[in-house]
Amino acid sequence: DGPVGRRVAPWIVTDPADSVVTLGQAATFSVAAAGSSPLRYQWLFNEKTPVANGTNATLLLRNVLYSDAGAYSVVVFNDLGTNTSTAATLTVNPPDFTAPGAVLDDVWADAARDNAPVAADNSVWYASSSGSLVADYNYMLGTSISSSRLWVGYFTENPLTPVDLAVGRAIKVTVVFTPIDVATWADGATQRGLRIALLNYSDGATRLTGDGMSASGGNGKNVTGYMLNQNFYSTFIVDEPMQLMARTSLNSDNLMGTTADFTSLGSGPDGFLNAPGFVSDTEYTIEFSVTRTAADTVSVTTRICGGDLDISHSVTDSTYACRRFDAFAIRANRDVHAAREFRFTQFKVEVLEVPVEFRLTGIGRPDSDSVKLTWESVAQREYDVQSRESLSTGDWTTIATVTAESDSTTHTQNGLAGTNHRYYRIVNNP
Repeated sequence: DGPVGRRVAPWIVTDPADSVVTLGQAATFSVAAAGSSPLRYQWLFNEKTPVANGTNATLLLRNVLYSDAGAYSVVVFNDLGTNTSTAATLTVNPPDFTAPGAVLDDVWADAARDNAPVAADNSVWYASSSGSLVADYNYMLGTSISSSRLWVGYFTENPLTPVDLAVGRAIKVTVVFTPIDVATWADGATQRGLRIALLNYSDGATRLTGDGMSASGGNGKNVTGYMLNQNFYSTFIVDEPMQLMARTSLNSDNLMGTTADFTSLGSGPDGFLNAPGFVSDTEYTIEFSVTRTAADTVSVTTRICGGDLDISHSVTDSTYACRRFDAFAIRANRDVHAAREFRFTQFKVEVLEVPVEFRLTGIGRPDSDSVKLTWESVAQREYDVQSRESLSTGDWTTIATVTAESDSTTHTQNGLAGTNHRYYRIVNNP
């Protein structure tokens, strides 16, 4: 606030720093300023355009586009004056999407759970309490007695290179486990005893490097992703036992200790109040999938099956649309609200190619020698343009393979003078 008894205009202590991100990542700029309070802020793009919601010392840009690249400065002001920071440059690089195929499949054949590096058959796990998570040959055992436990596993080795989904691809995590001494509902029981999350540490967060974080810790600051908040009793005590949530309080270091750091995307399936739930000593499979269906939309799906139980729930997220992941986390809310132990026998991560619907939106003849085709597309995907002379006979011939650059693509075929009719189709070529 300046010298005692004297109010002063703002000044910049630390200017925002340049940032380089990948298309679709989040970008963060921060300024440190001093002066008499209250200080107010307004971020500017390319020196003159106010940034929507850019009224804090820190500016967070989610899912950046190429059009977001440029200069970001901030005006700091109070009732005595203003000061403007130097501009920081945001560079947006093309993404390096993860190819379809297996990322990791760990069955703990080496009887270890934290032996780096991460490899195709070796995940690396850390625990809030080292004694709560141990590995032996072909399994990993998590124990939650009298207090909640947090277990975090990484499935990529390079902290800067997570699984990155192109449109039309999905990440699918499969965990096979057996609960021991499943909790029975009692008065005062919490609705949700097990939290399971697919997360991303690579964009501004700090990875764990050892055990000992609290069950409400986990280096949660700047971690993004999705969480399943699961009712886990021998009898379901809610009508919709699966709640899917997006992590939104990115300044919190608490990874999964409170649902207040998440925004609910919806619960389901319905009709399960007082229905039979989980059974001790029964093997279950969790499937947690995120499918990128459009540039700004993902579908999040969870399924748990085993014994007589098979439940699933899906939501569509066009607000946060997280597409990058490198970690999987499990938080068991003590034995009286979940189970005493969880015996894990498989942790598998894979990237899958999924069909993406599209349609031909235009066909015409710009002149007598050519035909122009226009269709819906996904950037960086390949499409085969095919034609044939008759719908009843003959094979389709590929006349061009086109790599899309945006959500609409065109191709013009020339040399058609004298051709009265021809049939065309566009084939998605994953």
